[in-house]
Amino acid sequence: MKKQPGFSLIELVVVLALNAILFGLALPVLERPLKDAAFDRFEFELTGTLIEARRYAQLSGRAVWFLPCENGGYRLVLDQRDGDLLTESGVAGTIQCRLPDQGLRHPTSGGALSSSFSSSHSDGFVFRAKGSSSGTIVYSDGHSRAVCMILSGQTGRFRVFSWNRWEDIWEPRY
Repeated sequence: MKKQPGFSLIELVVVLALNAILFGLALPVLERPLKDAAFDRFEFELTGTLIEARRYAQLSGRAVWFLPCENGGYRLVLDQRDGDLLTESGVAGTIQCRLPDQGLRHPTSGGALSSSFSSSHSDGFVFRAKGSSSGTIVYSDGHSRAVCMILSGQTGRFRVFSWNRWEDIWEPRY
């Protein structure tokens, strides 16, 4: 009787066990780039939203409020804090309006960041046709990634900084 071509059960189990071990070792290596990509996406979306809010206020003459949400996302509303909803964004995963675990310095003043949100209008930022709120907001994954937006009240302009964890500095993004 001829031996049938193929794999024995033992060979198949050994190959499957080796694949499981390799997958288990590769998962942590692949997880960080996926989290970084999600944070980068959020950072660009947030910057675009702030640009949109400022531009809409300038063109329409209506106030646009940027309000951080408890779930980590944010809302844009028109005219007053409880006005018509312009847009809303949720945040996937662990990105929240919070400071990271390690203490960070303010990107422009150099003082310690003591709060993830501060505004001259207490619970949100308002963009108007001329000017806006003054303040700072920090979104973080709680560990190694952070983005900080600084708004200037007189001009209505804002700056966006991304935390470079390898060089331990804030890098200007916008």
